[in-house]
Amino acid sequence: MQTAACLGKLDAVRCMVEELGFDVNAGSQAGVTALAAAAADGRMHVMRYLLDKGADPNKPAHSGHHPLHHAAKHGRDEAARLLLSRGASIDVTYIGLTPLHFAAGYGMIGVMKVLLEHHADPNKVSEEGSTPLTEALHGTDSGVPESTSLKCVKLLVEAGADVNSANSETPLVIATRYGLTDCVKYLLKFS
Repeated sequence: MQTAACLGKLDAVRCMVEELGFDVNAGSQAGVTALAAAAADGRMHVMRYLLDKGADPNKPAHSGHHPLHHAAKHGRDEAARLLLSRGASIDVTYIGLTPLHFAAGYGMIGVMKVLLEHHADPNKVSEEGSTPLTEALHGTDSGVPESTSLKCVKLLVEAGADVNSANSETPLVIATRYGLTDCVKYLLKFS
C-alpha cells in the first residue's frame, strides 16, 4: 500500500483499504505508513483519502519519522498544510529534530513558511544541540545553495530565532566555518 500511495495510485489504495481490508495506519517493514509515503511525494489526493479513512497524521515510522517530517524534508508545503489541518503535531520530534529543522536543513522555504504560520518553534533544540537556524546553515554542507540558506535564515530570524544561541556553536561560527559570507553579514546585524 505504501508503494501505491507513493506513486499516487488512488484506485489501488482504495482497493486495498475498502476491498482487502488493509489497515490505513499499518506500516511497511520499515514502519513507514502509506500516509507518510504519500506525503513525501506530495500525493494530495491519496493523502486526503487516507486521512478521511482514519489515517493518523501523528503515527511515526519505526525510525521515528512522522508524516510531517517527510513532507518537510521533501518540500511538500501543501502536504504539510493538509497534515496540520488534520491534527499533525507541529513540533513533533525525531531524535529531537522537528519538521522545521528538516525544512530548514534541506532549504525548503515553502514548507518553512507553512510551519512558521502554524507557530513552529524556531528555537527548538535537538538532542544534538542544533536549532532550525543552525540546520539552515549546515544545509549548505549538503548542497543547499548559500542564497537559499540565507532566505531560510532570514525567515527564522523574522520568526524570532535566537541568532546568539550557542547550544553547540553559534550560528555566526557555523556560517563563518562554511564561508557563507552573505549569511555572516546578515547575522552580524543581530549579534
